Amino acid sequence: MTDLYNRAAFDHRLEDFEADFHRYGRSYALILFDINDFKSINDTHGHAVGDIILQQVAQRLLMFNRASDFVCRYGGDEFILITPNITRLELLSEIIENKRAIINDKYALKSPSNELIYIDVSIAIGGAIRSLDAVTSQALIEVADGNMYLDKKNKSHQTSDIKRI
Repeated sequence: MTDLYNRAAFDHRLEDFEADFHRYGRSYALILFDINDFKSINDTHGHAVGDIILQQVAQRLLMFNRASDFVCRYGGDEFILITPNITRLELLSEIIENKRAIINDKYALKSPSNELIYIDVSIAIGGAIRSLDAVTSQALIEVADGNMYLDKKNKSHQTSDIKRI
């Protein structure tokens, strides 16, 4: 539906990134995205409109990536970006803020009844760097997920909210 890779492809690509980390010392960042209040979009406007929002967010997530980046739909209204050679928190924060600026917006679309509607869409984002934040890829996902929920909870969108372990 979103033309993005799925969870199975993510698992495979994560193994590739992890192998490069162990073999060549190449760090990578994992960034999780979750659409805020997506259930209320579905409940208010219907699942067809929710599907369009998922498609539009997916297309915006693909914008301004490097060829080596990997974007997938993780499940439901969650997406993941894996980007190699990220070693500094400042660079991770810059990527997060750039994605936030691209995605957080008022989306204009036609409803199933063919009327033009506007829906405010925002995302919670959490990231982690493999060489800094975690000792395994699974722990990296957990750190990024925790940071995403901190972002969702705070809604302050301060990059200083990135949790370190």
